[in-house]
Amino acid sequence: MPNLSVSGKLGTITGVTGVTEISDWNVSIESEALDATSKNSLGWKEHILGLQSASGSIKAFGNAMPPLPTDATPTVTLILVTDADLSVTITAPAILSNIDVSSPMGVVEFSADFTFTGEVVVS
Repeated sequence: MPNLSVSGKLGTITGVTGVTEISDWNVSIESEALDATSKNSLGWKEHILGLQSASGSIKAFGNAMPPLPTDATPTVTLILVTDADLSVTITAPAILSNIDVSSPMGVVEFSADFTFTGEVVVS
């Protein structure tokens, strides 16, 4: 089924103290195709939309080092904005992985991969 890749330069993250703004992100949305072929398909395969999933990565910055997560896979909420006039947003809970935090010259840089968990709202 169709896959969709989207990226942007604006967004926010809640659930990580000290990280204030997402400066770069990308999301890949995948849809599963389920076989729905029947005797009435006249020799053609038929499919229906199955489960969907989305994952990606973020780069963010902030003004304080975030505390180390107490669990191995912290859950956060991401609000990702696709363009400068804030007309399209992607909002969903996500599980972070491959977290990297550094603080060169007083600015906290934060990057992580994520997997959305639950409903992804595009508005």
